[in-house]
This record gives sequence, C-alpha cells and structure tokens, in this order.
Amino acid sequence: MNNLYIRQEILELKIPESVAVIGVGGTGTWVALGLAMSGVPELYLIDPDSLENHNRNRLPFPIGQVSRSKVDVVGDLIVSLRPDINLVKMQTRADGNLLGILPPLYVVDCTDKYKLQLELYEKCKELGKIYIRCGYDGTRISVTSTVPKWSLEDDPNDGYTIVPSWV
Repeated sequence: MNNLYIRQEILELKIPESVAVIGVGGTGTWVALGLAMSGVPELYLIDPDSLENHNRNRLPFPIGQVSRSKVDVVGDLIVSLRPDINLVKMQTRADGNLLGILPPLYVVDCTDKYKLQLELYEKCKELGKIYIRCGYDGTRISVTSTVPKWSLEDDPNDGYTIVPSWV
C-alpha cells in the first residue's frame, strides 16, 4: 500500500487509471493538479497555448514561466509533486480526431469555446468515453457531463459571455 494514497485506499475510492485534461488554463490547471494529487497514475495535458502574463492572476506560476507552453509549465509543477506519475504533454489543439487516438476513458474538458465543447462531447459519446466539462464563467463553477445548449448566434465570440472582474 502506497503511504501517500493510504486514505484513498482506505476509503476505497475509485481512482481512474488515465484521464485527459483538455485546456490547462485557469480551470484546467487546477483540475489537472487535483487529479494528479488524488493519485491518477496517467494524465494527459492538452493545450496549444503558452502562458501569458495576464494568465498569472489565476495560476500559481512566476513571471519567469511566461512564454513557455502551458502543458510544460503545468506538467513541471505536477511532476515536482508526483514524480511517479505518467504524464503525457501535448501542445496541440484538441478536436474529435485527437480523442479517437487517446487511450483515456475519461476526458475532462476545461476549454472555453462552445463549438469545441460540443465537438468533444459528441465525439466522446460516439467513442464511449466519459465526458466531464469543468468551467468557471466568473460567477459560478460548473462540473457537468453535458454541454449547455445555447445558440451560437447569441455568442459571436464563442467563449465566455461573462467576464470575471479579476480577469
């Protein structure tokens, strides 16, 4: 029994063997960190972006990390805390095709683009993967297994419609 995870084992928690976190920004970083610290043995981090200075108000990274890829910055933090984790970093845009080649059964969507969320949700249904969407719009945190229904015509930016005061 691994002493680090003895509590999870005593509680007989069902920790997934492998999880893909898509989008490691303001929400995804914390989701990935929580999954790693809960004992998920294999974690995929997927995000095409680099850390920008304006991201630092909601992420625990020093200014020296700016311009590095988000998957590298988040991955380095996770590996420093969990050196035994099997971490796969993919600095790429996620889409339905990528889901088709990823092994994890669990997909945690932390993106902020509705069209992409809808595409990932539909592809997960088709592939039999478990889809979980996590987000924060400035007023509430949402964790759900579906995608909200709204008209793309009402959201021309295809992202957050509420801008938090701290962003």
